[in-house]
Amino acid sequence: MKQVCDEHQVYARHGDVYDAFNYEGNRDASSLGDAIVVELLNRFPSEVELQLGQVLPPECLAGLREVDNVRPLLAAPAWIEGLLQRKCPDPQQTKSVKRIWDDLADQFLQLKFVRDRDKWYQLNDLADQLQWALKFSKGASLRTLSQLMTWWNKVTGGRDQSFFPHAMAEQAFKNRTAKYIVYGHTHRHEIVPLDSSFNDRGQFDQMYINSGTWRRVHEQAKWNVEEREFMGYYVMTYLAFFKGDERGGRTFESWSGALGA
Repeated sequence: MKQVCDEHQVYARHGDVYDAFNYEGNRDASSLGDAIVVELLNRFPSEVELQLGQVLPPECLAGLREVDNVRPLLAAPAWIEGLLQRKCPDPQQTKSVKRIWDDLADQFLQLKFVRDRDKWYQLNDLADQLQWALKFSKGASLRTLSQLMTWWNKVTGGRDQSFFPHAMAEQAFKNRTAKYIVYGHTHRHEIVPLDSSFNDRGQFDQMYINSGTWRRVHEQAKWNVEEREFMGYYVMTYLAFFKGDERGGRTFESWSGALGA
């Protein structure tokens, strides 16, 4: 694989190494992001179905199974609340669903794995910040949620952040062995021109490309954020790189599309 990439002047890595929330220096070790998915997001719809499957509307149950497609992950409580407002008219059932989420969030926050990572991130009371973000009972204000989203985007390369500065620190960029620095991980397709120089073969352009994702995503609408309204759609991106006359002299192509839910 490395030989193929070298032949096409591509340097590719997953990109999670620049996300402290999802990479802790060991590819074989779990991260806090992994724990949220496994211990909270994956457990939640199953637990709701186990406890309330006979009484909740089917469309509500189906919607809750989409919780792991919410972006960013810390917006999950806001997304759940919006879904319940639309699909679950019974206030007692809504209260029960929120209680299940809070119970699972409490269990998650008390895990030794989570508690041990407070100091590792060098943030003040990380577990407390996650508690404000994850629990309905805390009643986090929109301002608090906004601050948490800004922090989340910064450490994970979300919508308002890009990993392209890391690409310029790669050795393959500095020594000009790669024209294309390719990351994934953020689920955000983008193409960023990095540098254009000249060598004995002529112009040498280098760019950063993020490969995006192939999945459904749910994102919060920007108008009336107090309403906790989310929109879901499918996204798909693919990249291709060429050498010689494989593509009529073209060196790469990128296609990214979206499909309404």
